[in-house]
Amino acid sequence: RQGKFYEERELTVLKRMLPLDATYVDIGANIGNHAVFFAKRMRAARVIVFEPNPLALAPLMANIVLNRLEHVIVTDHLGLGLSDQPGSGFGMGRHDRNLGATELRADSGEIAVETGDRLLADETPDFIKLDVEGMEMKVLAGLEATIARTRPLMLVEVTDTNSAAFGHWCLVRGYNLLDEWRVGPRNANYLIEPEERR
Repeated sequence: RQGKFYEERELTVLKRMLPLDATYVDIGANIGNHAVFFAKRMRAARVIVFEPNPLALAPLMANIVLNRLEHVIVTDHLGLGLSDQPGSGFGMGRHDRNLGATELRADSGEIAVETGDRLLADETPDFIKLDVEGMEMKVLAGLEATIARTRPLMLVEVTDTNSAAFGHWCLVRGYNLLDEWRVGPRNANYLIEPEERR
């Protein structure tokens, strides 16, 4: 609505750090803000999007089609959530003012979840963006093999109640903090890279 990309500060930093023709994974794609930026402004080879919220799927697809990005943005996993193990029966908790802040909740719907490792087994992401409204530690647990295999640069939104666990996760897996940005009263974005990139 304002004629600019959401989280443009973070996206501008990423544009300086990542090569053209990279492969991006956008977990919690919402209406496609980051996915469109990766595809258009960063000339991604592929952007693999995950978004379980049924209310976000129509605007997400509209943004992909209007920007003629069907050949770049992979939509095979729309309607499916990610977690630490496969499951079903999830629903979206309603958030009246912010579609992007809607939380995935167990035992409240018909949405299935899967591990990122299973769905990304044949992919080699250069970058993973993760914005899952408090489920970040479970989603990271389901990406263990992918992260160990590909060692991508990552941008992770972390709820404050998970910040200690996330710090420990980074320490154990050899990831260093490059930058952080507050994005709300109870969460922040963390840009992290594997130690071997330094």
